[in-house]
Amino acid sequence: MRLCGKSEPLPKRGALASTALLLMLAAAPVSAAGIVIKSAALRLVNGFYLLDANLGFKLGKESLEALDSGVALELLIETQLWRERGFLWDERIATVKQGYRLEHHALSKTYVIVNLITADRQNFTSLADARAGLGKIRGVPILERRWLSAGRGYHARVRASLDIESLPAPVRLIAYFYSGWRLSSAWFEWSLTV
Repeated sequence: MRLCGKSEPLPKRGALASTALLLMLAAAPVSAAGIVIKSAALRLVNGFYLLDANLGFKLGKESLEALDSGVALELLIETQLWRERGFLWDERIATVKQGYRLEHHALSKTYVIVNLITADRQNFTSLADARAGLGKIRGVPILERRWLSAGRGYHARVRASLDIESLPAPVRLIAYFYSGWRLSSAWFEWSLTV
């Protein structure tokens, strides 16, 4: 323990952390990754409205490398249904979130899509086939017909995003700083008449 004398200056932790962060961001590659909702619709089957949607997406270099290294990626599909009211705020009828996990199995050289609600699995031999399979969302239950009033107009919208919060902690930390990880579509909206 040093009681007297001249102390040596300690490096400032904040400055070191800031410098490291700037170097990491400067080294981040530019990515043309993204998600697009091409089409979406609700169809009535046995008293339930089911969502069908077609997505187009391209993973960034960072997420592809993580997938090939065994990190599962989760795609979150969020659907909202509401009714506009003239003088009051909109009436929210339903919000449904559906998740899908994309895994790469190196030993079997397959890609697997897992429905996180039903645990259904689909196997694909290539990433292109897996992306095509993940881009076809079919039959996601949104709500029962009885919750909607006949003759009224409703609005629906859907968006898709890569769920960064589902990543393992070390990868999640990196994903917060790289734009190639922040994949999200714009809302795709349409009207629904009951």
